[in-house]
Amino acid sequence: MNALYFKDLSDKTHRGMIAAVLRCGIPDGQLYRYDLVHALDEFGVPIRGKRKVNEEPATIISEIFEYYAEGRNLGHTCDNLSR
Repeated sequence: MNALYFKDLSDKTHRGMIAAVLRCGIPDGQLYRYDLVHALDEFGVPIRGKRKVNEEPATIISEIFEYYAEGRNLGHTCDNLSR
């Protein structure tokens, strides 16, 4: 019975994730640099999974990627971000 329950739960979770993606949402919990958008669809039902970019963390993440692309080591990157 346990195996059947977990298989059914897995199927439902997968189906929900696909539905979130088809609604242009993100099928996950909190994401760094994104804020949750509270909105309703045309029927007044909450839209789940909508996110918008939070500019402050997005700038920091872009800076980290730039340091990586330049070939800087992790210690140098941490020092720059700490300053």
